Amino acid sequence: MLAAGFDAPRELFDELAVGLRRIEEASWYVGRADGAIVSTAVGVTLDGATGVFNVATLPAHRGRGYGTALTARAVRDGFEAGSTFGFLQSSDRDTASTNGSAFAMSSSTSC
Repeated sequence: MLAAGFDAPRELFDELAVGLRRIEEASWYVGRADGAIVSTAVGVTLDGATGVFNVATLPAHRGRGYGTALTARAVRDGFEAGSTFGFLQSSDRDTASTNGSAFAMSSSTSC
């Protein structure tokens, strides 16, 4: 799913997944449409902060809010686990899907 969502070699994400599985604080999220996984994200909560990484949606399902929903869920779960700050790792490619908007959340922000 990640390789297709990022249009990148599967081997790259296979290696990444091995490392992420070792991070006890990491949580994996998936979005489904008609029973099929169409979107994914990883949330890591550590030392009062939650980072959201590897948000990807299959091209045919983009623009429907799956990535946004997974990001919000990961941050909300982080706040429930004690985080007071959330951040999103993004890339230049993400600008099209986020319309260039910045992402920042604090514990006073509702998801």
